[in-house]
Amino acid sequence: MAAQAPTYDLVALLDPTVDHDVRETLLAEVEQQIIAEGELVGAQDWGVRPLAFEIEDSKEAAYHLIQFKGPSALLTEIDRQLKIADPVVRNRGTIGGSLCQ
Repeated sequence: MAAQAPTYDLVALLDPTVDHDVRETLLAEVEQQIIAEGELVGAQDWGVRPLAFEIEDSKEAAYHLIQFKGPSALLTEIDRQLKIADPVVRNRGTIGGSLCQ
């Protein structure tokens, strides 16, 4: 019997000064990729919140949580794409409370 895919928690911190439509497009692309290669469990917009410390002169970010199931290669690819996307201040994927690299 094949093991069930783990559930990942992906937190993306987006630059709130970037146009809302650009941020929404980026999130929609991530969700479409998840749907194509895995299972979207949930997505939440946590709104703009202050950062605990400045990241590249940013004092706040738009927080988004995306929960999904899929192969680890999917998380790796999404992480790679978010690292090069301009609106992303920071992102981090976790599985079962452990940080994934």
